[in-house]
Amino acid sequence: MTSSNCTYGKMIKDRRIKLRMTQRQVADQCGITDSAFAHIERELRLPSEAVAGLIIKALSFKGMHKAQFEAELLATRNQQKRERVRIRAESVTPIGGVEQLDADDLADDLANDQEFLEACCYLRKALSRRNQRKTVLSALKAWASEN
Repeated sequence: MTSSNCTYGKMIKDRRIKLRMTQRQVADQCGITDSAFAHIERELRLPSEAVAGLIIKALSFKGMHKAQFEAELLATRNQQKRERVRIRAESVTPIGGVEQLDADDLADDLANDQEFLEACCYLRKALSRRNQRKTVLSALKAWASEN
């Protein structure tokens, strides 16, 4: 969640109540389970972009309300991404004479680095392919030993 007072979950709940809809009705319109919608509304789960679009349609978010809802979702996604990178950065063992990494700075830098995010995506795909996994890991180990 971001620091604003109007989080995506609160926006969903307020709009749903204003329209006098139940969670089940919204979930049915979005093609998701009641439980999934309840988790989204309580901010225990972040909706995918596709589900967010369905929620926008089901709850008739328009104009400024739609823009605010989309901005809140984007801010929450970015915050979660920075937090994941920060946690991973904290677990890095310093190498090559670097004594201390500032995990927050590293997290901000990496979360906003499109090339890094694309490289992570390619690496994840390569590691998921059994026939490429050994080659990728060997290359990474060789690179790490050289640096």
